[in-house]
Amino acid sequence: MVEIPRAGAFAEIVVLRRGNLSGTVHFVWRTESGTAKPGRDFVEFTDRPAQMAPGVRSLTLLIPVVFDSTRREVRHFYVQIDDPAPDVRLGHRTIAMVSIPPSQ
Repeated sequence: MVEIPRAGAFAEIVVLRRGNLSGTVHFVWRTESGTAKPGRDFVEFTDRPAQMAPGVRSLTLLIPVVFDSTRREVRHFYVQIDDPAPDVRLGHRTIAMVSIPPSQ
């Protein structure tokens, strides 16, 4: 679970690489709605390719949040990691829930 600070403009999702750091790691990620809606609460991303170069242990995905001064309750959306390259295994956590706080 990732909580965005009240004045935060981005959700920051850190993807960690385990084990051998040699070789490039490829995967696809996307955002999925929950109580938060694309365009109204966050910027939607569909099937975005990403990669980690050899020796890189982590990668931060930045998802912009739409400012809404009338938001009165917490809203949630999800970031899904999927479709790894053939030689890449995903860990047991491939989805993160992101919480957007109320504006007031």
